[in-house]
Amino acid sequence: MVEKLSQRCKRWGRAALNFIFRPGHQYSYTDASGDMQTGFSEEMVVFYLRSYPEYLNLLETEKELIQKISDKEFPLGQFEGQTNIEGFCIICGHNVDFHVDLQYSFFDRNIRVPNWRERMVCPDCGMSGRTRAIYHFFVAKVRPHRNSLIYITEQVTPLYKELLKHYPNLTGSEFLDSTATNPGFNAKNIRNEDLTRLTFRDKSFHYILSFDCLEHIPDYRQAIREIFRCLKESGIFYFCIPFYPYQQYNTLRAYINDDQQTVHLEPPEYHGNPLSENGSLCYHNFSFQLLEEIRETGFRDVEVVMYWSEKYGYLGGLKALFIAKK
Repeated sequence: MVEKLSQRCKRWGRAALNFIFRPGHQYSYTDASGDMQTGFSEEMVVFYLRSYPEYLNLLETEKELIQKISDKEFPLGQFEGQTNIEGFCIICGHNVDFHVDLQYSFFDRNIRVPNWRERMVCPDCGMSGRTRAIYHFFVAKVRPHRNSLIYITEQVTPLYKELLKHYPNLTGSEFLDSTATNPGFNAKNIRNEDLTRLTFRDKSFHYILSFDCLEHIPDYRQAIREIFRCLKESGIFYFCIPFYPYQQYNTLRAYINDDQQTVHLEPPEYHGNPLSENGSLCYHNFSFQLLEEIRETGFRDVEVVMYWSEKYGYLGGLKALFIAKK
């Protein structure tokens, strides 16, 4: 469906894994265009961007490709209740029938669209398209060593458990309440941390991972400063958020006033929380402005990785992951 274009591969870094890899090991090969790649091939579309103007240029230069992606997805989303879509699970290492349902679906021009990011789930490992892609790019693009010191802002999820199998120096946590000044473990052995005031020493980790977390933190810029503080030199902040690339600037949805009351500027929006049936309030809609704010914190390089793959079940148009280097 997506034709091979060698020059586009060179320019944008279009690629995907076409073999089963072992986490903690680095692989490389020479592709048909003569470029050295790292575990990537023609079965995924990937663009590396650093700014809003680059995104606008992408929309202009890749109109045909983006339309092909839309045309490919449309019939896949025409179902009632639930359906199965064949693909390859990078976690399990084999072909599966991904389960897709209409939970958290939305309407676009009166057409119901599945939440591909969260509701295209592998029946074997239980991971969504979002979490499979997070793992996929962490191993293939970020490429940590097995003994790297890694902190992830979750601890009760399938992703945490999968990473712990391969990276023994992984530290996980959840935000349980506001008592994280004295973190510890509750009765279920879960570490309690507040991302705006982490208890770790300066330069503790090679990698800090946080996924769909920043939008739930009123003072997210303080959280970014804490992440910068806790990273070693040349460390990497690897994260994702619900991303609105067509906006140049962030949207403030809610904030906490001086009386510690929540003030809503947009209709309240709650996202799933594995520790709360009520979910977590979304305070921010992020755009390319966030990349500049991360650079202002001191990170020397920040890029957004926009990707799509039918084979691996990464649908819903171009989705985003972020890599910031200290």
